[in-house]
Amino acid sequence: MKYSPADTINERLKCTHCGDACDGSIRNAEQQVFCCQGCVSVYQLLSDNNMCDFYRMQEGKTTKPGEIDAARFEHLNDTELQRQLIDYEDEKQYRVSLRLPQIHCTACVYLLEQLYRFNNHIAESKIDFVRKEISITVRKPGLSLRELVLLLHELGYGPDLNHKLGNRREIDPEKKKLLRKLAVAGFAFGNVMLLSFPEYLSTNGLNEPLVQSTIHVLNILLSIPVLAYSGTHYFKSAWEGLKKGILNIDIPIALGMVVLFARSLFEIISQSGAGYLDSLTGLVFFLLLGRFFQQKTYDELSFERDFRSFFPLGITRITHDKEEEISIDKLLPGDEILVRNEEVIPADAILNADKCLVDYSFVTGESEPQERFRGDVLYAGGKIIGMAVRMEVIKKVAQGYLTKLWNHESFSKKHDDRFKTITDRIARYFTPAVIGLSIAGFAYWYGQSPEMAFQVFAAVLIIACPCALALSAPFTFGNAIRILGRNKLFVKNSVVVDKLSQIDELIFDKTGTLTSSEQNDIDFSGIQWNFRQQQLVKTACRNSTHPLSRQLAQALDAEVCENIQLFDEVRGKGIAAIIDHQRVKLGSADFLELSDDERSSMPGSLVYVRVNGELLGYVRYKNAYRTGMDESLGELRNKYAMHLLSGDGDQEAPVLQPLFGEDAEMRFRQSPADKLQYIEKRQQAGAGLVMMVGDGLNDAGALQQAAVGVAVSERDGQFTPASDAILAGDQVPNLHRMLAFARDSRRVIFTNLGFSLTYNVVGLSFALSGQLTPVVSAILMPVSSITVVLSATLLTNYYAKRNGLK
Repeated sequence: MKYSPADTINERLKCTHCGDACDGSIRNAEQQVFCCQGCVSVYQLLSDNNMCDFYRMQEGKTTKPGEIDAARFEHLNDTELQRQLIDYEDEKQYRVSLRLPQIHCTACVYLLEQLYRFNNHIAESKIDFVRKEISITVRKPGLSLRELVLLLHELGYGPDLNHKLGNRREIDPEKKKLLRKLAVAGFAFGNVMLLSFPEYLSTNGLNEPLVQSTIHVLNILLSIPVLAYSGTHYFKSAWEGLKKGILNIDIPIALGMVVLFARSLFEIISQSGAGYLDSLTGLVFFLLLGRFFQQKTYDELSFERDFRSFFPLGITRITHDKEEEISIDKLLPGDEILVRNEEVIPADAILNADKCLVDYSFVTGESEPQERFRGDVLYAGGKIIGMAVRMEVIKKVAQGYLTKLWNHESFSKKHDDRFKTITDRIARYFTPAVIGLSIAGFAYWYGQSPEMAFQVFAAVLIIACPCALALSAPFTFGNAIRILGRNKLFVKNSVVVDKLSQIDELIFDKTGTLTSSEQNDIDFSGIQWNFRQQQLVKTACRNSTHPLSRQLAQALDAEVCENIQLFDEVRGKGIAAIIDHQRVKLGSADFLELSDDERSSMPGSLVYVRVNGELLGYVRYKNAYRTGMDESLGELRNKYAMHLLSGDGDQEAPVLQPLFGEDAEMRFRQSPADKLQYIEKRQQAGAGLVMMVGDGLNDAGALQQAAVGVAVSERDGQFTPASDAILAGDQVPNLHRMLAFARDSRRVIFTNLGFSLTYNVVGLSFALSGQLTPVVSAILMPVSSITVVLSATLLTNYYAKRNGLK
């Protein structure tokens, strides 16, 4: 038998789907009643897909599909509008993320994450509950965007398209609901206090029974909406926790509210006292007031927003055929940009080149590059493979979308989040311990004073606050992310900051990490070439993101040739290209397969050049180590085991060994695969947490393998998803300060843990001794949480300043 909520005579007069009152004239084969045929259709859709559990989980009304005007969504067939709404599209699928303000409980998540059961063209749907967003992947051909939006409306989850298009700023409905609940509680609390003043001021109580009864009835009437409306958050949260077998913090609060109300009713009905309705209404009012100020504090600190605002990505913009490096937040629709090999497309754009290859594995998980042609839309998050291409931006950059891609599970690493385990362990036993203490306190006081017993019971339940325990880590690491971002170390998430505080070994690359490509001197004495050959080499280098290629391209005073037939860049080795039908090859001696006689023993980084099979010689980069690098390495070698892995020769080993320390292991002529294997061997040998600092592209495998991979970038445009953090090149000499700050941030967490435990011990002691009322407890609980948030912020700011960070 299929489930129907119509189990009683009264409920049969309510629509089975949406809950609206109806006359019972519309029924299905099972005699369930509906208000309209639209509701019959949606119920049948759910029933056919065995999803009527939705009705068991859902409380409240859904949207009535019979009221949906399909003509409203004809505009969604417009191609230009679809471009603005769709995040990604190819021949096989499209992906769209939409805001659904109606999402409010697990029933919503349950239904929306199984959309594929309603339409077999829906491949996947994922809910971001916090942002009330759904990400849907749809197979093509089949379900159009208009039909998808209609399906969501029929299920009662009409998307807010204006929010996606940026036409208006949505006021958070949860904030409005909180304010309404706060207003009701405040009104009731104030009036209950006023009505109770005569009884407070009278030494023997009120002598007028009628007045006293009237006041008590009014107090009850004022308290009911406080309990039934203003306090619903705590009851719902407690119930959800119990259903999942979790004893959360809201359970003792909800229990305390019920006890206060029940005890008050008993005393008033039995005429044995005035009850505690003033305490009940005051308790709910101050709890909600605390939530409101907490939310205001979170909004002010908003680490998620600040994290995105520091998100490091730049791009080359072309204006009147002149190239300039800009940050992506300055990109506007209509701008023409140049995206090089292995660079990520920062915003949706139209391809202006004849064709190109795009790797969308970052977006879709599929590794096969896709060929695109002039006029095609290229979606943000794709990575250009091969020659650099021009494109015209058609949509503003969504840094939040790129941040989400960076944190995609494809680039996640297994980690031992030990601190989180400590917090979870404390929270797991906290609530049952509090309930046990409240019962023990009640039993102790009941024999002496039943009135005091109820006060102690409620006060203990309310004063205890594990919120501070839970808030310490996210707010400490959240502010640390913001501070590190200000100092040009851009970390992926808070777990990375935690890992930075526990690093055991440091492994450095040399070129572009210890050395600065902007400070290197280029020596052309080892090469003989003409202007045409320089033009070909500059064109090849211009298409690359490697720091040496970029520097060589800037140093050559020649025009760039746009006629490129082939471009192939091998990480860590070199470039092979066909430009204007001329074969160009440049890179290491091994890449060009040079004999011993053709190789030079000159110090520095050597790039050999061959055009049309003729070896022209080599370009030598005189390494210029970053200013302050010697001091930084000196600080680091005192705290960490140090290693150097370089793709260059060992000519500079005598210079580097003293900087790294006599015990440091240094390996040269290391390929990207060699670096990856070295890190794997260190990890297998039990080296602890290994951090790799290197080039984001050539060292991508090593960065991915290390516990923390830090990509060094001379320009913010080198966005490298394999890394955990991106460090601006000019900040490498400050790495020791940043690691010291990460260690201090972890110290802040344990400081706040100590404060939180002390608060709970002291607060519970006063509550058990009968010296705290429930109202005072309700005031102190949010104060403790706000104190921890402020402490985390102020202490991390202090440690940042002490370590020389901005």
